[in-house]
Amino acid sequence: MALGPLSSELIRDPEFDQLIASICKHPQMYVNPATLGGVCAWIDGFNHGRGGSPLLGLREWLVVRARGGNNLHWTGLAFREIAGDRNADYNRGDDPELITKLGQFLQDFLAYREANGLSKIFWDYAEWLRRQEWYSGPLTSAPSTDAS
Repeated sequence: MALGPLSSELIRDPEFDQLIASICKHPQMYVNPATLGGVCAWIDGFNHGRGGSPLLGLREWLVVRARGGNNLHWTGLAFREIAGDRNADYNRGDDPELITKLGQFLQDFLAYREANGLSKIFWDYAEWLRRQEWYSGPLTSAPSTDAS
């Protein structure tokens, strides 16, 4: 029997979801010039204005998904994901298709987080970290099973 995420793990912000759809459909209404970098900066600022909760877990989800990029901000990871092999300049990324892809990509993340919860995102990230040769943080030792 599979259980969904606990209600305390769910971060519902319908206003943010609508904002993502709107800014990625009509970026020129929010940023000038309407570039991928500008849209990412605007979304990141809005996220920070809300205490970081709208995109909580996004960076970790992206690192696991990309199997790397732990040293990058979510915007750099997202750009690599949506631009693929294109040699597009992130700051000039005025291709409307990239901005549309960003909106879909962020909606995919929000749907994944809604379905699986934050614990799954951070568990997967912790497991990814433990598999890295360079990682020497607190997750390197096995967790204690002592309940005292």
